[in-house]
Amino acid sequence: KTPPALLAAVLLGALAGLLALGRRAREGGARAVGRLLFPAAPAFLLAGAYGAMMLASHVNLGERHLLPAWPPVLVLCGAAAAWMRRPSPVLRALVPIVVGWLALTTAVQWPHLLAYFSPVAGGPAGGHRHLVDSSLDWGQDLPALARLLDEAPEGAPVYLAYFGSAVPAAHGIEAVALPLSGEGYRPGLYAVSYTHLQQSLLLGQTAWTDDLEGELRALEARATQGRIDRATARRLELLRFGRLCAWLRGHEPDARAGWSIGIWALDAGELREALQGPLTTER
Repeated sequence: KTPPALLAAVLLGALAGLLALGRRAREGGARAVGRLLFPAAPAFLLAGAYGAMMLASHVNLGERHLLPAWPPVLVLCGAAAAWMRRPSPVLRALVPIVVGWLALTTAVQWPHLLAYFSPVAGGPAGGHRHLVDSSLDWGQDLPALARLLDEAPEGAPVYLAYFGSAVPAAHGIEAVALPLSGEGYRPGLYAVSYTHLQQSLLLGQTAWTDDLEGELRALEARATQGRIDRATARRLELLRFGRLCAWLRGHEPDARAGWSIGIWALDAGELREALQGPLTTER
């Protein structure tokens, strides 16, 4: 989630700081180094204490929990630049390059800043393979989905698995909510928030396994015999939707609403394959 340009800026600051401290040590010894570092002690303490707390914490709900560590780190980078009385021409040239790189990254990603992922992680198009929920998806792309559906051919049913608290109908979206409750799957447009696509919240795991496949087929057999209660029927709905998502994960969407909702146009054959055909289990 961190832009490479920002990491490069931190590395430049660290390099500048080490060079400046080395020069001070040669000129005035440990006392000169202490006089240089003492005013920056609060920033070092804040960054170090908060970083240590995050490393020891089991909270894993997005990079926003790391944000308090960034201001002191960036202040220290600026201080390191100030410590260099006569920075080398190379460092002088690298600073505007890194700042321009970060500005360009922000401009290209605008207005989908929440969905930013580093190119190392596949960019915003591939970020959902690594992180979802609050690292990607706060339900922010419902208006974009409404605009896309306005341009879609009329007549095709729309199925929507939306991760968010907004009401789709308030944006003019008429869709069957997924997972289904009683209504069968039909060919049409399937719009799925990437958080639900990965299934970590609904099924509690992302990978579609042989155990899940066996459970799905067993519950389907019980359902055809009429031996199923409400709780079991709900479990069957979740498993069917989980299998559909496992199939969708192996196929690029036909369109995207922002970077958090994928849209697949499925015909009867593709839908049959997704729900009944061979499916490679995932690890």
